[in-house]
Amino acid sequence: ISPLCFPKSYNALKKKDQNEADYWDSCVVSTVHGIFASILGIYVFYTDENIIKDGYHYESPLAHLCIYIITGYLFSDLLLCLTHPKWPGLGMLLFHHVLGIICMFHSLTMGYGSGLVIPCVIVEATAPFVNGRWFLDKIGWRSSTLYIINGAMITILWFLLRIVFMGWFLFQYVYVKWV
Repeated sequence: ISPLCFPKSYNALKKKDQNEADYWDSCVVSTVHGIFASILGIYVFYTDENIIKDGYHYESPLAHLCIYIITGYLFSDLLLCLTHPKWPGLGMLLFHHVLGIICMFHSLTMGYGSGLVIPCVIVEATAPFVNGRWFLDKIGWRSSTLYIINGAMITILWFLLRIVFMGWFLFQYVYVKWV
């Protein structure tokens, strides 16, 4: 899809560096995954009040679907990471993906932990903006208004989802549930 959406930029990138073109494609998949998985995670979180009540022992078919989706993404991107040793931030990507796969495997095989995974899936809503920043840089729009708006969206969503939402969730889970 990349050559169709940004033919000039993508083809120029591919001619210059195939490795970066492959990273571009991986970021497209990451963006689609981030949108789809976070929407499903939000749906699960806000339609089932048992997620807070049951906490670590929360289970549902939709929660398992979220876990299967994120596990599949992590495996596919891990394979790409292993075949592209020059990708930026490779060490952290490998650590993130391996740790994520271990956590998802634990949740699916042991039958608990879904209540902690769903909020983590929701914060994937920041991925399209993080990837978007890289895309905008690569197509030469670093000085554009869209680049600035995208940066503001990263900051706002990062704060709201990864700090406020996850802080609230962990407070609910740890303090309210256990104290």
